[in-house]
Amino acid sequence: MREYVPSWVALSVPPILIIVLIVNLIMAFIGSLIIVFSSKEKNYTKLPKTLLKLFLITLLVDLITVILYFIPEFFSGNEFIKNNFVLNLETNPYKSIYSSIYVSLMIILNIFIIYLLTRKRIENRVYKILMIILLFPYIYFLPSTMIMKKDYKTLDDYKHTTIENNIKIKKILSSLDIKGYMTSYTIANDTIKIYIGSKDFDYQVLFEKNASILLSLVDEAQKIVYSVDEQNYNYDLNSINEIFKDVKNKKVVDIENRYKDEYFEEYTYLGRIKEYDVFDTSEICELEHQLLFQYQGIEYYLSCTKLEKVLLINSSTSTNIKEALDNKVISYEDVMESNIDLIEKEIDN
Repeated sequence: MREYVPSWVALSVPPILIIVLIVNLIMAFIGSLIIVFSSKEKNYTKLPKTLLKLFLITLLVDLITVILYFIPEFFSGNEFIKNNFVLNLETNPYKSIYSSIYVSLMIILNIFIIYLLTRKRIENRVYKILMIILLFPYIYFLPSTMIMKKDYKTLDDYKHTTIENNIKIKKILSSLDIKGYMTSYTIANDTIKIYIGSKDFDYQVLFEKNASILLSLVDEAQKIVYSVDEQNYNYDLNSINEIFKDVKNKKVVDIENRYKDEYFEEYTYLGRIKEYDVFDTSEICELEHQLLFQYQGIEYYLSCTKLEKVLLINSSTSTNIKEALDNKVISYEDVMESNIDLIEKEIDN
């Protein structure tokens, strides 16, 4: 995905920032030597002062370039600006005529600023051109293969993304199945919280699959939370590891293959209880709520299904959910702690 480095990303990474400053200092030093040697007086006592001025010029040009790269981000809500400027500046600025013109104007502006701030110090025209070549901020216009990872062709290329890297997490989310239903997201400590507009889709499959992929790719992520109409669906690393056995080391294709199983293809996935996948194998939605169990003065119902058609399945067994409760294969607490959608009703005294 990323063939070119956005300048504001480059400056946000400490190693690259240090490289930029070191290169700027070296170029400023060479430039100050040129000024001293090209002057008639050849006053070497002015070398430190000239070096400082040229170094400040390089920082000024860097700052202006960063600001110009960043400005389109403020208007990313506009589809035209997003598609022709923002996305191109984050990938390849020469893919679109609009972003190409924008970058060309940035280059011309950089050349003009450097010329304007150095022309009075140098009389020789060749040295003036050489000074522009020396102080120009190339790093913001170079292919990222010279700076960082070549490109991101698959989600697995995002392995070991850090929880602080909001830009990469945004890219991951935009590549997931859940993107069409997501309204926003937040990142806090080790948790990524995703806000969903509605549940008018096979949400249990998408919630679990996309949570597993996020936990696999983002190193410090320990929990994925989906918020729908003030109801939260939580997927923590421990529960996902029960499915995939160390999801952090799983490839995305291995995660996706789980959901190509015949049960996921033919039936409605309701979620997971302990080590069991729960499927509704009924073909017709029952409008009446069916009582699953009573616990501490509250009745718990499943809707739109026949209880005898709800199966708990793992690699070796298949059992009805009511039978599993009666035989204590699972407990009431196991069901309540799962992400299975339950309807609660207090028992009238």
